[in-house]
Amino acid sequence: MAAPTNYPAYATEVAPEADPNSVNTVKPESGEPKFSKVEGPTCIILRNTKEQVLMLKNEREAVFEEMTDSEIRDNASQTQFMMQHYKDTDPTCSLVAFSVKTPETTYTMSCKDKSLFFKEGAAPDNIIGEEKDILFCEERVIGYRNKMYFKSLLYPQYYLACENESEKYFLILKERDKTEEESTVFKIEYCEKIDPQNNRDLGLIGP
Repeated sequence: MAAPTNYPAYATEVAPEADPNSVNTVKPESGEPKFSKVEGPTCIILRNTKEQVLMLKNEREAVFEEMTDSEIRDNASQTQFMMQHYKDTDPTCSLVAFSVKTPETTYTMSCKDKSLFFKEGAAPDNIIGEEKDILFCEERVIGYRNKMYFKSLLYPQYYLACENESEKYFLILKERDKTEEESTVFKIEYCEKIDPQNNRDLGLIGP
């Protein structure tokens, strides 16, 4: 495991209503579905089926690495993701968006043009029209309470997936093949925010 980057050790939750960089800039139009936040975001750690932890490297690169609890804590601003639930006026699934706080700004995961990346801005209070690119349908793996699939709302045949390339495991968006479903399975661990004032340990709540 490489030494921590220059990102600060602590992830901080952002109140999107107070964030001028919110990704939501689209005005509602008649007949368009509107997606609204459900309470506040949840702090999570995401793992692949190899138990590797998802870590944001930059806007275009999120990788899975083997990490100890101490390394997760030391790189909290890159490993602690904010999962925000949304409700739909005509709900068909449980909708979520993923954000990460870095020292410079907040980034929110997008799958626009079927390409996975993190764009500047916090998850907005309301989503209308083209901003659906940040929404994913959360689907529980049958028989497990903390293993999920995440299907793009904008491109229903495409899922978040883990891809092995040159001995590195990347988070990507791909069209799911039923013979390769394992790569689209992720384990969620709910976590408590680290308090930078007293440096208390990261508390993983999930099993």
